[in-house]
Amino acid sequence: MSETLHKIRTIKNEVVQLIKKQEKLINEISELKQQHTSLKGEIEGQLNIINELKDKNKTLELAKSLKQGEGNKDVKKRIDQMVREIDKCIELLNK
Repeated sequence: MSETLHKIRTIKNEVVQLIKKQEKLINEISELKQQHTSLKGEIEGQLNIINELKDKNKTLELAKSLKQGEGNKDVKKRIDQMVREIDKCIELLNK
């Protein structure tokens, strides 16, 4: 009988330890999910900043080319390219 009680206590202790580990893991998973969400938000913010900077860079390049007096062909090409991009945006908005 004593041996059986000892085995039961041992099993009970192991179950209690497993429950504690499970709770720790659940908390850790929750924290990691929060970090994941936060990092996703940061990535989206950084991508928005990158896109804004790319747009500013294009504008500055166009302004620089106009200021330097590049040939009319280059200026027309850049303007045509911008018009095509605007048309694509309008198409997407109309869908």
